[in-house]
Amino acid sequence: MYFVIPLGLTLLWTFVNPRLFDEPDSLENWASKGVLGERIWKDRSAYDIPRDFSVLTHMLNATQVIGLIPFLWGLYTLDFWMTMTGFAVAFLCKAWFFDRMVWLFEDMREMEKIHEWMA
Repeated sequence: MYFVIPLGLTLLWTFVNPRLFDEPDSLENWASKGVLGERIWKDRSAYDIPRDFSVLTHMLNATQVIGLIPFLWGLYTLDFWMTMTGFAVAFLCKAWFFDRMVWLFEDMREMEKIHEWMA
């Protein structure tokens, strides 16, 4: 039952994190571009996103979910290495996904296919 503590802290951080920070001064940094790319990805039906981009992005999302399995099992069984392995897989795939969102934002901005609020 002790796995509930780190799981609860993770969920709490997921809720609190976006509320802790002010809006960025500039949208020209990696993190801001990644968030803007995620907004484009979320509304992908309105954009002409290349197929290869979509395939890799879906693969990264699936691998993140697969990484959650050993992570959660490791938390449940209090197995440090299982937890760290699952965390590493999920985190690295999430970081790669986020980097892909930066690429998406840059590509869409170059093609001038994004809404005014992103320009």
